[in-house]
Amino acid sequence: GQNKEFFKSLSEITECIINQNDDYYKIEMYYSICLIFISYINRYGIKEKIETQININNLLSTGEIIDIKKSIDYLYKLGEVIFSCQNNEHLKKIEFLMISNVNKYINENLDKDLSLVTLSENVYLNPSYLSRIYKQITGINLSDYVRNIRISKAKELLQNNSLKIHEIAKSVGYESAAYFTRIFKNTTDLTPQEYRDAILKSKSLLNKKAD
Repeated sequence: GQNKEFFKSLSEITECIINQNDDYYKIEMYYSICLIFISYINRYGIKEKIETQININNLLSTGEIIDIKKSIDYLYKLGEVIFSCQNNEHLKKIEFLMISNVNKYINENLDKDLSLVTLSENVYLNPSYLSRIYKQITGINLSDYVRNIRISKAKELLQNNSLKIHEIAKSVGYESAAYFTRIFKNTTDLTPQEYRDAILKSKSLLNKKAD
């Protein structure tokens, strides 16, 4: 990631190549640099990303160099493309970490306010940016993820017959039992009580078969 240092070193080396009188020595030095590029590209698996911006056949070809100055210019352009890809990969890692932190917060705070504004404040981002990036990376809307996690937790809690529906609703972030019931049915086609009854019936049948 040391952009300035890299191009400074590349400049010093390529200057030596240009000043050499022995053409074969120029070829050896040039391809030595090419091997460093190939090694880096392979190590970080960025070949396909680079190929969308620059033709890398020069690194893979063999034979005599026709125009050394043109080939050196190519190395500089390739270096710029690699740094560009590297920066993009770094941004993606940051975005994935951000999504991971958002999901972690949601799972640990189901009974709290999980509005877009609250979640964006938690990760210090603009709400519209968070919403767009979340959908882009995960493939679903942030609000849909929150609802799905809440319903999933509610299903788990409904297996405990001692908990009342309104208690479960509150524990997964719904102050109104009626609203919780509506959301639950829209998601599962069953009311919370119907889901609980179905689970209890299923367990009873399994117990009878086990006996």
